[in-house]
Amino acid sequence: MDALFNTSLFFKGQEVDYAVYFQDEAYHFVPASGAKAEIVLQRKDDEWHTIRGNDSELVQNATEALDRYLLSQH
Repeated sequence: MDALFNTSLFFKGQEVDYAVYFQDEAYHFVPASGAKAEIVLQRKDDEWHTIRGNDSELVQNATEALDRYLLSQH
C-alpha cells in the first residue's frame, strides 16, 4: 500500500519522520525508524478521535499535519 503522504512531526524536541496511510477507515502514522509508536486517528462527527497514540503533543501535531494534507486535496 502506498503512503498518502510523508511528514515530520516534532516529539520532545526531535523531528520524527512518518508515512501516513489510510486503512480500515482510519489514518495511520507509521514512523519511518520504527522506534516511535504508531499514531492512528479517525474522523467521526467532524472531530478527530485518537485510536492509538498516548502523547498529546504528538497526536496534536499529527492532527495538524492531517488537516493540512486534507485541505490541500480540495
